[in-house]
Amino acid sequence: MNAFSHIYIEEEILNHPITKRILAQFPNSEKIEIKNYKNIFNRPNQDFVQQKASMKLILAKKKDQFLYKGSENSNDFGNENFYYNTLILNCIYNCDYCFLQGMFPSGNIVIFVNQEDFFAETEKLLQEKPIYLCISYETDLLAFEKITGFTEDWINFAKDKPNLKIEIRTKSIAFSEISHLSPNPKIILAYTISPEEIIKAYEKNTPTLNRRLESIEKAIEAGWSVRVCIDPILAVSNWKELYQRLLETIFEKISIDKIA
Repeated sequence: MNAFSHIYIEEEILNHPITKRILAQFPNSEKIEIKNYKNIFNRPNQDFVQQKASMKLILAKKKDQFLYKGSENSNDFGNENFYYNTLILNCIYNCDYCFLQGMFPSGNIVIFVNQEDFFAETEKLLQEKPIYLCISYETDLLAFEKITGFTEDWINFAKDKPNLKIEIRTKSIAFSEISHLSPNPKIILAYTISPEEIIKAYEKNTPTLNRRLESIEKAIEAGWSVRVCIDPILAVSNWKELYQRLLETIFEKISIDKIA
């Protein structure tokens, strides 16, 4: 079956504006009402690999824990108050090394539509201290932009909040979906890149290295704060050669002095 041929929707958010916005894009998908997303997403004996080959959408309302304290083992880039949220569970991509394969019992996608609650909790914490917030932590938010519009929503949310810095990690080339917005120096587009050989072997269905670099160039030219992340570095047999060549390619194509 095609991806998103079936969409499960919690009854409580059937009439939510974001639910309607998403469903309008899938007029031919079968819609199934459910009580709680966990009944579908967390059920036992699921096959992650098979589900990734034909992903289903689950639209839900998150009830609690809208912000998580970032791990001390993660790079906070010198920001004291590092947090992340989970607007979407699971990723549209299927990289072999991804931690999500061992974290979630399902290969399907959960989208929490109640963004207003995420915003409210973030506002509350901002009254206490400045925040460095990663909003693309357990998914690739920008890759879902055409479906959800969440990246634009958060960029707009951050406009009048000088004490909020947001990182949006991505492997996508969907910068065109937000290119009409004015850049905000507090919004960091963090692009994950790998050698082309690694992409072909281990990063299924992701854009090529050249296309990612082109997207990075466009974002930089438009005035956005851009970070380049070589992550992870895989210990393949010729890793030194591959990553050395990757660095050379980066220096050839990108103005390094403009990287955040």
